[in-house]
Amino acid sequence: MLLAFFVTGQFQVSASYLPDFRLLLLAFGLSWAFGLCFTTFTASLEAFQRFDLSSRLAVFNTILRASSIATLLGLGYGLRGAAAAAVCCQWIFYLLSLVTFLRVFPGFRLSLALADRAMLGRLGRFGWDTLPSTAAWLLLLQGPALLIGRLLPTAYVGYYMVAHRLVQTSLELVWRVGSVTNSKTAELASHGRMDDIARLAERANRLCFMLYAPIALGALVFGDRLLATWYSERLASQSGLALMLLASAAWFAEAGQFNSSSVLFGLARQRVYSRLLLGEALVTMAGMAAVIGAGGLAGAAAVAAAAMLVNRAIVLPWLTCRVLAIPVTRFWWAIHGRTLGAAAVAVVFGYAIRAGMLPGRTLLEVLAASGLMTVVYGLVAFRWALTATEREDLTARIRARWKR
Repeated sequence: MLLAFFVTGQFQVSASYLPDFRLLLLAFGLSWAFGLCFTTFTASLEAFQRFDLSSRLAVFNTILRASSIATLLGLGYGLRGAAAAAVCCQWIFYLLSLVTFLRVFPGFRLSLALADRAMLGRLGRFGWDTLPSTAAWLLLLQGPALLIGRLLPTAYVGYYMVAHRLVQTSLELVWRVGSVTNSKTAELASHGRMDDIARLAERANRLCFMLYAPIALGALVFGDRLLATWYSERLASQSGLALMLLASAAWFAEAGQFNSSSVLFGLARQRVYSRLLLGEALVTMAGMAAVIGAGGLAGAAAVAAAAMLVNRAIVLPWLTCRVLAIPVTRFWWAIHGRTLGAAAVAVVFGYAIRAGMLPGRTLLEVLAASGLMTVVYGLVAFRWALTATEREDLTARIRARWKR
């Protein structure tokens, strides 16, 4: 937070916006500092598999924050109003997390007398192995904006972050599934059920890869038209290719393999992956700095996508299979193989309707075309990508819902 008064000169921010920029750094820095303590309560809820409560808190916080920021911006309060709304909503989330935790664990007491040196040592070792991945995620999520703001005019930060944020927001469901996989892996490991953990990793990755496919395919075929009709043609020209690259890479590296990293963390075998992720972040930042002058935002996105694919779509599954003692080729094919066939059919259909009846001239056309492509993908994936048992289970669930 103290650095807010010293680092502002490193970014191309006009003098009129400097006070607001410093206020944002101070406000969010303070909020994140307290978040290091308060997020322990939501993490504890998830450790006991109370995802129903943590998910409700997350959804409530997202709706409250988005509506508050939109309202204050609409009333003309600008960046200061948006920052105040975001910080206040975050504090409400912290307090609700504490209240929810105390209701679930009414006997909770905070006392130094209850501290256990052996447990502190175990937590310290786990935290030491996890620290590189935490630093890596901060760098991967926030680093591109800082780097682009240093090397290019400030407007380009917004161009890149639109694509970046759209992809990150669309991955929220995958990350939620990963949280469940993490705690379930720890439970199965405590009973020595490694075969079940291998099946869990394979199925969770496969279903996430299948579910994220419509988003990735929509970004690939209609991503530029979505940005053009929703925002502007100028933004689409700057961010369209970046959105396609980042969404496609995230489909394989995040949706297809995030649960593999969750399994490693659940087994407390994350040391190597944690350092690899930090290496990916450093390579990404160095590569972006090298190409951004000549390649622009598309070059920066290409570097980020390539590093993500190599580390998280290739190295991570190999590392996971090594820990679980299963063949990596079978693991990779079980996750991606059949879904890619359904995706290929949907992409051909998508480009066909874009070249014909729905070229994406309006936002309604883009949504309609993406919806039709999703339907085609869903029908093919239902037959090709799901197992017979999964098809029967899904059909039974739909019939039960329909009868209600």
